[in-house]
Amino acid sequence: MRWRTWLVLLLAWGFLGNSVEAQRRIRPPPQYKTWGEPDQAKGLSLLQSFRESWLPGEYYLAFSLRTYGSGRPDLRIPGRLFGGQGPGGPASLIEIGDGVAGVEPVRYLILNGPAPAVWRWSEEGTCPERLSGEALREPILATDITPFDLQLPYLYWKDFVYEGLTRFRGRPTEVFILYPPVDEMDLYPGITGVRLYLDAQFNAMMQASILNGELEVVKEINLLEIRKIDESWIAKSIDVRRPDGAKTRFRVEAASMDNRWREALFHPESLTADLPPVAEEELTRIE
Repeated sequence: MRWRTWLVLLLAWGFLGNSVEAQRRIRPPPQYKTWGEPDQAKGLSLLQSFRESWLPGEYYLAFSLRTYGSGRPDLRIPGRLFGGQGPGGPASLIEIGDGVAGVEPVRYLILNGPAPAVWRWSEEGTCPERLSGEALREPILATDITPFDLQLPYLYWKDFVYEGLTRFRGRPTEVFILYPPVDEMDLYPGITGVRLYLDAQFNAMMQASILNGELEVVKEINLLEIRKIDESWIAKSIDVRRPDGAKTRFRVEAASMDNRWREALFHPESLTADLPPVAEEELTRIE
C-alpha cells in the first residue's frame, strides 16, 4: 500500500506543478495600435526615458486620500511625502494618517527603481517590516491603495511589448504591456501583466491597468491632473479604481520642491525617527 501512497503524492505534486507552471505562462497578448508590430527598439528608448524622468532634487508633498463608492462612508485621510534619491534610485518616505478620528499613522519607505523594496512601520510595531508577496497588495488603512501601487515595480520590468502610439483621452499616448519577471512571480501573486499608458508630450504615466490571470483589469491607476511647481511638473490628483466602482483619490494640497533632507532619511531605521520639519512659508498651496 505504501507505493500507492507515494504514487498519489507524486501525481498530486505533478498536477500542482503543472498548475503553477500554467499560471506562470499566462501572458496577456499585446494589442498593437498600428498595422504590424511597432518598433520595439523605439519602445525601449521611450520606456527608458520615462524611467529616468523622476522629480529632481528633494521635495515634500502634503496630500489627502479620499475614498468613494462601494457603499462605504467617504473618508479623508491626510498624509505627507518626503521624496528624493535613495540608495539605489528614487525613494520616498510616506506617512498616512494623523491620529485623528481613530486613523493612527502608518509609515512606508518606498524604494523605486530596478531593485524596488517597501518597508512599513506603525507605532504599534517595534521595528520596520519589509513587505513582500500578498502583503504588498493589502489595502493601506481604509483606502483602495496598496504598497504595490506606491512601489510601481512594473515600471522597471524588463519583459515588455511596445504596443505603439495612439490617442488616449484625446492625447497622443505611448502604450506598453509589461510582464512580471518569471523568477519573481511569488512577489506579485495573481498579476499577469500591467498595461501602461504614457503621455507622449509630458512623458507622464496617464494610466496603469493591472491584469489578473483571467486577463481582467482588477485595478486602474489614472492621472487626472498635473501642476507645475517651480520648474517641475507634479501629479496633482490621481484616482485608484476597482472594477466595483470603489476608488480612492490622491490629491496634492501643498508642495515644496527645494529641500535638503538628512542623508539617512531613506533608510528603514528612519521610519521610527522624527520626520524633518517643513516650514509653512516654504509651501506652495495647490487649489
